[in-house]
Amino acid sequence: MTGSAIDLSSVRAFTFDCYGTLVDWETGLVAALPDALVAAACDRRALLAAYAASEARLEAIRPDAAYPEILGAVFDDLAVRFLPELVGDREARDRFRFSVGDWPEFEETSAALRELARHAPLFVLSNVDEASFAKTRERLGVAIEDVWTAEAIGSYKPDPANFAYAKARLRERGIEPEQVLHVAESQFHDVIPGRAAGFRTVWVDRGGSASGGEQEGAEPDLRVGSLLELVARIRPGP
Repeated sequence: MTGSAIDLSSVRAFTFDCYGTLVDWETGLVAALPDALVAAACDRRALLAAYAASEARLEAIRPDAAYPEILGAVFDDLAVRFLPELVGDREARDRFRFSVGDWPEFEETSAALRELARHAPLFVLSNVDEASFAKTRERLGVAIEDVWTAEAIGSYKPDPANFAYAKARLRERGIEPEQVLHVAESQFHDVIPGRAAGFRTVWVDRGGSASGGEQEGAEPDLRVGSLLELVARIRPGP
């Protein structure tokens, strides 16, 4: 397991990915898809892998598209692949693309964030739009100092521009990259570009995620199985 503990004396900010790290995106998106499509896919993991691949491709080629537009296009891809008769179902498509605010947070999230907030301010760097995150923010149960969305930045992680934006906003507060602990479930979207930006990184390896697997070149400073394990493995400074 990477790392053993984090010394909080050198941490002045926690930054988080949201969906996959704080919010159970897999449960949320499957619940938002039509039951017939989920059944037609047969294998939940295959469905989630198809979703993740489609999302990453669309975010790369349409960096200025709002996240509900990305989700609408992902829905189209999934329908074509698994249940073609759903193509053109505008009601189902809209229900899915506006579902992000209803995706549930992990059971541990609020308690872990409250504990971490005792040590340093919390920030979110997320691949969604402002309106979607606003709904999630209401449920987190802890103050988020600031949130930087793909909509505001104009690109999607793992684009280095997203981490450059976060770094600039933090420096406005007098916080340098090496004083930041970036916490995320995806090595592809967060750990690799986060380290490249100079942030220290925590990989939340929940196991079995469609987007959370190991990537070549990723070297997180700490690897944990949950946010509560992260809380348990931080130590106060001297």
